[in-house]
Amino acid sequence: MKRVLGLLAAAVGLAATTLAQPYFAQQSATIRSGGRNMSASSGNQFMVAEGANLGTFASYGVARWDLTTLKNNLNLQYGAANWRITQVDVVVTQTGASFGASGAMNVHYSTDDATDILTAACPFRWPLSDGVGDPVHSGTPLLAYTFNDCRCIQADTYTIYVDGDGGDRLLVADDITNMGDSSLTLVFEDGDLTVAASYRGMTGTATANPPELLVTAVPIAGNPPTANAGVDQTVTDTDVSGSESITLDGSASHANPPASSITNYAWTEGGSPIASGVSPTLNFTVGVHNVILTVTDNLGGTASDEVIITVRSGVQIVAAAGANSTVIADACDGTASITLDGTGSTYNAGTITSYTWTDDSTGAVVGTLPIEIVSLNLVGTHTFRLHVVGSGGETDDDVRTVEVRPSTVFAGHDFDSLFANFVNIVPAGPFATGDAFGVLQRGTGSIPFGLLDDSLATFTGDLTGIVNDKKLDAWFGSQDLLTATNTGGTGTATFDFTIAGHSNIMIAIDMGAMGDYEATGTPPDEYTFTASVDGGAAITVFSIRCDEALAQDYRLGSGTVRNLADPLKVDGTTVLTNLFRTFSFPLGVTGSSLTLTLSGSGDGDDEAFAFDNILLYECTQSNPCPCAGDLNGDGLVDISDLALFLSSFGTAAP
Repeated sequence: MKRVLGLLAAAVGLAATTLAQPYFAQQSATIRSGGRNMSASSGNQFMVAEGANLGTFASYGVARWDLTTLKNNLNLQYGAANWRITQVDVVVTQTGASFGASGAMNVHYSTDDATDILTAACPFRWPLSDGVGDPVHSGTPLLAYTFNDCRCIQADTYTIYVDGDGGDRLLVADDITNMGDSSLTLVFEDGDLTVAASYRGMTGTATANPPELLVTAVPIAGNPPTANAGVDQTVTDTDVSGSESITLDGSASHANPPASSITNYAWTEGGSPIASGVSPTLNFTVGVHNVILTVTDNLGGTASDEVIITVRSGVQIVAAAGANSTVIADACDGTASITLDGTGSTYNAGTITSYTWTDDSTGAVVGTLPIEIVSLNLVGTHTFRLHVVGSGGETDDDVRTVEVRPSTVFAGHDFDSLFANFVNIVPAGPFATGDAFGVLQRGTGSIPFGLLDDSLATFTGDLTGIVNDKKLDAWFGSQDLLTATNTGGTGTATFDFTIAGHSNIMIAIDMGAMGDYEATGTPPDEYTFTASVDGGAAITVFSIRCDEALAQDYRLGSGTVRNLADPLKVDGTTVLTNLFRTFSFPLGVTGSSLTLTLSGSGDGDDEAFAFDNILLYECTQSNPCPCAGDLNGDGLVDISDLALFLSSFGTAAP
């Protein structure tokens, strides 16, 4: 509900607003340090305000109006006490005096309408203060303005009350309306040391222009009613008909005395009538509707209120790319075949006309059928996006991640239950809600928003995050290392593995990041993985640093792409994105035990880093594992293996 308009009704046959004729001051005086200025040359004809730099001539002016005639005229026009003041202006006319000087001026309201200001016995003195006997109500002026000396006869108009004003300005309106003596007294005071403002004062001659009062009034018969169009409503077009039936509610509207009832309820949209009555029921089409209720009371007073009706489309198209999964690569050629199945996608307003599968890491299209079979020959995590289009043009996206593990994995840590390895995290916290350095999992404890990409379903407007809505297993996350409880801004995690009996060891880790990182922060945003075999020297496995010369696109689960400056790079070559990507490193050292250490540092600016699936396996990416037929052990099944086979039977190769 939004109150948009209130109108006062005029009595039948009467104007709604009255600007009264000018009312001239009946009394005026110039007050100096000795009291009332009795100069024969000035007398009551001038009202002068001069600053302290004017010496013995320093003064202020007082003007007083008898408003009996004004009140009588308003009572005759609108009825006794059936009007109110909406604006009061004062007009003062410059005399063009040769001693005039521009400067600051103040106008004060006075409650003292009785003190004689026309005789030598006047008790007022300059300077004006708030002491006992001063004619002002308070030290806060009604008006502060600049006197611009024109050296001419010029009328200057100033507003001293507008409908809605408070303080002494409101007292002016109340004085005119309610005070029994029908007088209003104002004081014109010098506002700086050098001003010299000379105005025409009260005089009996026809040539003078004494201070004037202009009073604007309106009738109060038919005080505005109160319109209430009800609370804003939001509904969904569940039957996909294109509209929904809504009942409007203006029952909380009411008349205000002296009016006694609401006689008409008019509902409009865009200026056009749509209904009448207290609670009409209407069909509203899908979209946002700004509806105005205008009520009229029995005295003709009107008021309006707005209600916003929102009808959301019931059309729903939902892409379903399937659950995340893990597959084991073929032991011979290192490939893995997966089936991408989007047949679970739904659309309630027609048919799905298009299915597009893309590799989210590269943007390459891998298929355009609901079901696609894809062969993966790269160990690591792959993200596939399904984009569906309905016959009405509606679209939706969903993602599925597939982790390809080599068949020769012998150790690792996926932060779930597949591998059992000692993990030591320093510091282990405590971290606040928006901070983290450790193992995290949706539904378990507090996770910083910067690490979570909730744009698929949880929060479709999400614009940052790495771990999407569908990843429900555990992982390791880091954000805001610099905290009140971790003042160094660093963190360390160690992972211990048994590697005895294995050679040609490859270390693989899935990593992702999103944020505007700082290379020169205190401390900088950076991460390093190192490996130590049997307690030996540390070997740098991955160096992850900020590149402040680059900007990077990050694609959220919803499909929204956001560009941020200063991404993280792995080993100075590959930029990390918010899609998990597998990075591998050939260890080249054998032994009994391996300790993998993560050392991280960062400030408190919400930059996020996450990793998952630490895998140790034998062979290289191009030669995943030995296969049947690899007789010479070089990892390939080729002509040399055939020659070795034939030679074992004493037969040379052809």
